[in-house]
Amino acid sequence: MVKTLDDAIREIEGTDYDSEFGLDQPFDPAQFVGAVIEEKGLNTKAEITTYARKKSFQQICSVVRKELSDMIDTDKDESKSNLSNLEQQYKAVIGDKQAMHRFVQQITEVLRKNNITSQDYPSFYDSLSEAIFHEIWGVGILHKWETFPDSEAAVIRGTELWIDIEGTFVKQDEAFENEEAVERVKRAFTLRTKDAIINEQNPELEVEREDGSRITMIQKPRSRDNYIMFRRFTVQDLSLEEQAKRVTIPERDVALYGALSRVMANIVFAGRVRSAKTTFMKSMIRERNPKYVAAVMEKHFELRLSDHFKDRLTFEIQAKEGDLHKAMPRLL
Repeated sequence: MVKTLDDAIREIEGTDYDSEFGLDQPFDPAQFVGAVIEEKGLNTKAEITTYARKKSFQQICSVVRKELSDMIDTDKDESKSNLSNLEQQYKAVIGDKQAMHRFVQQITEVLRKNNITSQDYPSFYDSLSEAIFHEIWGVGILHKWETFPDSEAAVIRGTELWIDIEGTFVKQDEAFENEEAVERVKRAFTLRTKDAIINEQNPELEVEREDGSRITMIQKPRSRDNYIMFRRFTVQDLSLEEQAKRVTIPERDVALYGALSRVMANIVFAGRVRSAKTTFMKSMIRERNPKYVAAVMEKHFELRLSDHFKDRLTFEIQAKEGDLHKAMPRLL
């Protein structure tokens, strides 16, 4: 049969070469080997034994912990080198990228030295080395909260992890291995502050991280279980316009609230827990003339007005129970 040039072109155009030659899917070595074995009649079951099959994630952590046991001395001695290590550990825990890189690099060297490769680690970590750091020295499964950037809160109850997702606390499938792991997380957040003490005589403590998030710890005998509560501010645009976008206030009232703030009226911000009182107050403060000097008194440094409004002079004072009568005259 003689084909014309047009017939040949139509035949070529109508052929799915990707499907015909297997180019529509990526090459799978395992599938290829399996096909060869079947073709050759070699029915013997072949299985590649990896380190991940031999050793669990916790066992890998144990290997690294043993190798790097001297990297951080958990005993709080006063040696300069140990204080430096504790400082670096704390920075890594709160998310300092340079400090985290230092630990991850050393862990990676141990893994390479022991020829360890594995995908057997929680999916909310970026790498095996990062997962090992948080499991040994960091915050463990609490790191999962970082994968929810819009979440305002998280809670550890006993060994359980609860994360606020769109206003509702959701219990996570993961849990801390034991209470000792939870105690290690508490130490990670208190090791930099000398007066941060929580024990049976002082069963509650509130500390603050450099990023402005707050941590409240309550334990026995004050509470039935061990509780660690985390709060952070997720709104960075502190403006009335942003409040209107979030439907906190009606858009038509933006000018009204702005005027109310600028006339320097006494205003009380009240509402239920997590009703955005603090965020709304900051938005109102922003409306005022930056030439004014601001004075703030808090039980815990929470507002961080100096960080939010760098063009304004702000005095921020902390007053605890019993010293309000001293702190107020000093502030004024």
